[in-house]
Amino acid sequence: PCWGVALEFAGMSVTEIEGRLRRSDPPIIVRIEGDRVIMDFRTIVASEEEELLEALRHVAGTAG
Repeated sequence: PCWGVALEFAGMSVTEIEGRLRRSDPPIIVRIEGDRVIMDFRTIVASEEEELLEALRHVAGTAG
């Protein structure tokens, strides 16, 4: 079993969010389910959390 988080950034489509996350450094691999971007946490280890948060902040900050 796993769990995930649906991501939404104002002013960005799901394909734009997915693309920016995949091109981030480090790349964040997500999937699109319906009209939502899902980040699966079974692939993330605790030692990567800060790096992940920084990448998410960067991508969210580039919206619009």
